[in-house]
Amino acid sequence: MKRLEALALLVMGGTSLWFAPQDDYSRLVNPDFRVVTAVGAILLLIMSLALALRPRRARPWALLVFGAFYAIVAIGNPLAPDGPNAFAFQEKPQAEPRAGYAQLEPAELFRSLDEDAEVAEGKRVISGTVYRSEVLDTEQTFILLDPLMACCVADAIAYGVRVKAQGELPQTASWVHVYGTLQRQAPVTTPRFRFGNIVFAAVSRRYRIDADDIASFRSLLPGVHTLIPADRCSRFLARLDLEELSSAEYVTVFAPLDLSFEMQDPRDFIVEGSYTERDLMDRRQLTTLSGRTLRIETVNGTVRLDGARVLFGDQVGRNGVVHVIHPAWSAR
Repeated sequence: MKRLEALALLVMGGTSLWFAPQDDYSRLVNPDFRVVTAVGAILLLIMSLALALRPRRARPWALLVFGAFYAIVAIGNPLAPDGPNAFAFQEKPQAEPRAGYAQLEPAELFRSLDEDAEVAEGKRVISGTVYRSEVLDTEQTFILLDPLMACCVADAIAYGVRVKAQGELPQTASWVHVYGTLQRQAPVTTPRFRFGNIVFAAVSRRYRIDADDIASFRSLLPGVHTLIPADRCSRFLARLDLEELSSAEYVTVFAPLDLSFEMQDPRDFIVEGSYTERDLMDRRQLTTLSGRTLRIETVNGTVRLDGARVLFGDQVGRNGVVHVIHPAWSAR
């Protein structure tokens, strides 16, 4: 058994040591960690040798090697690139309530279900998912749904509020921000209804919102140009016409990391239309703004375009989607 363990460690260590200097390493792992991978591989080989030569007395060696592994992990940060996470995205800016509208908090609305609880009326904004029915449509109303979670999923409570709208009603299951006036109404009967696999019974009977405006969630997101990570795709950003990109209708941007980006035409990396990773999996090819045809394949659940791997995808903005890729495809 000990010799089998030694053989397994030998294979693991040898493979890791061989893989560390390869060009493909940067496609799968941050290349700044090559040294850590190589050192770890050498330690695996030492462990393999210890088990093979002294199978009955290998435990002290194993403890020593595992201690060395632990030390490398513990002090690994000095070897990592600057910042807490080499490929971390900047946090998306959240849509702020418009001037004059106060946020209607979930807990506050949930208290309105209590006949004795009072909720401050006035100009409010609330976000949620739209539920419609034939009866509600005839009243030019819909119910806005949102969960209230105290601790975890087990504590989640689904609640809703009736919204009186003007003009065209939003689609069922769409996520919207409703700006309007929260006010008391004569208690109404709201039947229990099912939304997906959830049965909703907690809909406020005594309050409704008269909507001034209903904005889609996406319309309040930042422009696609702001979602390209400036710290890792600076060369690509420098070549972009940001004003043109911010005013584009719907585009998908494949932002290459600085590690492999040459001074190429940025239109080689932009496609008309908004494509999430799931959308890309269903396609065979796309054509960029420059006329380049990108071949798409899915390998082990990972999307690749002309050999470039999508490292971080589905950064959805107001007017498109950003996917960070590596390596950049070569200039034509």
